[in-house]
Amino acid sequence: MRTKLLVMMLLSGNALWAGSNFSIGIQIGGPRPGRYVVQPPPPPPPVRYVPRSPGKKYVWVQGYWVWTGNRYAWQDGYWTKQNRGRGNGWRDRD
Repeated sequence: MRTKLLVMMLLSGNALWAGSNFSIGIQIGGPRPGRYVVQPPPPPPPVRYVPRSPGKKYVWVQGYWVWTGNRYAWQDGYWTKQNRGRGNGWRDRD
């Protein structure tokens, strides 16, 4: 009787996880010595026009290239609200 109850509990517990994507990765050891990935320099930035500011307290964040593992992808610039008392953004930390 206990064995049947235990089996039923295990099977019903697995049903809860049936619809989810769950993964665990385990790496033993560090990276292989002497193996380096050399990524090429990014292409020149594309010509983009800065759209009109949505208000006085907004600052423009320039677009930039992002390495995605096998190529570069362009991240467009955007307007963001200026941080109060912090200058023009997170880089102003004097």
